[in-house]
Amino acid sequence: MADAPTLTLVYTTFTIPGVHYWADAPDDVRHLRNLHRHLFHFKVAKQVFHDDRDVEFITLGLNARELIVVSYDGYDMHGTLDFKSTSCEMLARKLFDFFGLQSCEVSEDGENGAIITRSSNQNENA
Repeated sequence: MADAPTLTLVYTTFTIPGVHYWADAPDDVRHLRNLHRHLFHFKVAKQVFHDDRDVEFITLGLNARELIVVSYDGYDMHGTLDFKSTSCEMLARKLFDFFGLQSCEVSEDGENGAIITRSSNQNENA
């Protein structure tokens, strides 16, 4: 197995307080139709091709956070972003596509969320 191909990723995590709602929530979770607050946890991972900071993960994290903040009009007076009807999946997809990530995870309060990942047969350079 010494010659097995490997995949090297760098990752960064950050949190952003925010509010959102799900207008079409089913009746059993109808409370989600109302605006509610979460601490959104983000984990973004990008493939690298050498072991000497091919991608600087501190910069990746700062840029990912900035993309989210500017996409949702910045923080309100309570320090939260209004994501409106944006889901964890939508937030993850935005970062995944913009930065060409290998994977992106977004959760609500570190409990429930979504992960988008590039399948093993996809190639970023394709």
